[in-house]
Amino acid sequence: MRRLQTVIFALIVVIGTGVLAALWRFWLEKLLDPLLFGRGHDASKSFENIEFIGVSMVFAILAILPAGLFANRAIRRQGQAEEKLRLSDTIIEHANEGIIVTDSDNRIVFVNPAFTSISGYAAQDVANRTPHILASGRHETSFYQHMWQEIISSGRWNGEIWNKRKDGAIYVQWLSIFTLRNARNIVQYHVGFFSDITERKKHEEKIAWQANHDALTGLSNRKYFLDCLERSVLNARLHGLRLAVLFIDLDGFKLVNDTYGHEVGDLLLKWVAELLQKTVRRNDVVARMGGDEFVVMIEISGNADAKLVANKLIETLLLPQRLAGHEIHFGASIGVALFPEDGQEPSDLLRRADEGMYAAKQAGKNTWRRVEIQ
Repeated sequence: MRRLQTVIFALIVVIGTGVLAALWRFWLEKLLDPLLFGRGHDASKSFENIEFIGVSMVFAILAILPAGLFANRAIRRQGQAEEKLRLSDTIIEHANEGIIVTDSDNRIVFVNPAFTSISGYAAQDVANRTPHILASGRHETSFYQHMWQEIISSGRWNGEIWNKRKDGAIYVQWLSIFTLRNARNIVQYHVGFFSDITERKKHEEKIAWQANHDALTGLSNRKYFLDCLERSVLNARLHGLRLAVLFIDLDGFKLVNDTYGHEVGDLLLKWVAELLQKTVRRNDVVARMGGDEFVVMIEISGNADAKLVANKLIETLLLPQRLAGHEIHFGASIGVALFPEDGQEPSDLLRRADEGMYAAKQAGKNTWRRVEIQ
């Protein structure tokens, strides 16, 4: 289009210049020569020539001027359009978001520099290939099916997706896809904008983890344990399951802190946390309630299961441990509460287990007790 407009403008200028030059020459030969030198036609004929030349020049100017204005306007508009294209190209080239464009067959036809920076793939690496080259393997086939169903039905999709860089590293991105249709309303391109949100995701997960876990031991905290206990009681009530809650308080922990310092006390708490996790099953819940108090929730088939776990913990915790060059002696008092016998609500179970722990201390420590409902 730009070339055609340039050619038209050039033709107008050339033809217009030629017409004016021819008229000027005609003026010299037919008008000025007879008037100045007396050659050629008589004076009356010369005035007829003046009239003819004047009319011709007017028509020539009227013909050339609009065409020139049209061509000039078209070229100016073309220049503005080219400026917009240059601006768009600059924005795409310097965008922080990765951009990927696929054709109607889902073959990659364009990527921007940010795509290469994020994924590690250069434009020539992915040209004419499908975005499957980026797949991480983390998503089920149903995930992609749902995504494409939404793209087909609404023309767009937004969401988190795990992809793989060229070096094999897995990362998570926020992806927005929309379709471009031609004049016949047929999908011609799919355009995707994405950003790497791996670090943001890690930060969010870290905050969520900190909200639910004890910073020192890495165990679940009181808040998270109560949430788990509430869900477990509801599930046990619906399916006829049995639960046991063990409330554990370390005997002699204050003496360890006072004698060897808080650093050794922290090492002891970490060791107890590891021991509790090793003693119970993977799907059981272990939490630090605060200070030297811990709690364990396990699923049981009978009362003997809770008794077995409580005795095993007491025996293990009675064994001396060497921490920071010191031989540490301590023990534990444990209270046990059973669902559904000792309480139907999470708060009831936790209170009964706490009462059992105090009963164990009153019984001489390093033992366990269950306070049954009278």
